[in-house]
Amino acid sequence: LALATVVATVGGVGILERYPPSEAHFEAKVDHFRFTNDGQASGQFKQKYLFYSGFWEPVHREGPLMVYFGNEGAIEDFYNASGAVFEIAQDLNAMVVFVEHRYYGSTLPFGNSSFSAPNLAFLTVEQALADMADFLAAAPSIFGCAKPSGPRDPCPPCQAV
Repeated sequence: LALATVVATVGGVGILERYPPSEAHFEAKVDHFRFTNDGQASGQFKQKYLFYSGFWEPVHREGPLMVYFGNEGAIEDFYNASGAVFEIAQDLNAMVVFVEHRYYGSTLPFGNSSFSAPNLAFLTVEQALADMADFLAAAPSIFGCAKPSGPRDPCPPCQAV
């Protein structure tokens, strides 16, 4: 991580400082696959995401979303080590969005109890991918951008890349 942070530092200024993100939270399901109300599995939790809209077309709220799905760590670390994403985003007039992985950073579905054996049952690749699918489906309403005009639209506004 130290090397990545050095790479993402330009003139002594890190990416977090150069492109300061806004922080928000998305209501994610604890369990995307059970269809019963059996206690904590039917709940929701706040999933953290960071976004930078400095290159985005604010008047028309159009342009792609460059979405980074978080790894096993705090999302700020990955944001700060991803300078190339911002170079590409500027060329595309894109919004940059970094979504934190469940159970990492401050995205803890059960707070301090997240790492107990029964609660770790919800830390799976399938659950994490479903978090991202739900986030992408909600992106147009979260960011107030246009929805795709149809399946044949070559580059619909607010499309994730």
